[in-house]
Amino acid sequence: MSITELNNLSSFAVPLQYSGSSKGSNKKARAAIARGQVLFNSKPIQITGVKGMLDIGVSDASRRTPDMPLYTLQNKVTGETIETTDPGRALVTGKWKDIGRFKGPVLRSVASRPPYFHNGSAKDLPAVIEFYNTRFSIGLTDREQADLVAFLASL
Repeated sequence: MSITELNNLSSFAVPLQYSGSSKGSNKKARAAIARGQVLFNSKPIQITGVKGMLDIGVSDASRRTPDMPLYTLQNKVTGETIETTDPGRALVTGKWKDIGRFKGPVLRSVASRPPYFHNGSAKDLPAVIEFYNTRFSIGLTDREQADLVAFLASL
């Protein structure tokens, strides 16, 4: 690209503006993101999953709301019965072990794609973090939850 072409393009550029940000608040925000990244990469969470399919308990019958269907499925071989609000990947694979499992989403730009989970049950990122904290008894403090939200929003 020539200098003339670059100059022509620059006439369309709009400078970025930060509303009300100061150096202090930027440092605090960056620190929260960094702490959230450390938590995200180091806090152990036991989630069952195979090759990108997760069973985080979102479709458990105990989490059913009145507007959701409840399916009772029975394994023809073992006789085991499962109640779920969504059979998940089992509808695609036909495998009993895939009941309630879902493909996990890419996290890039995750903050711009609410609501979350396959059924939209989490309206925002704080609700997602609260769900995981409660469901898996992680024991996150309020600050840690806020740091994780800051990190996920930065992706």
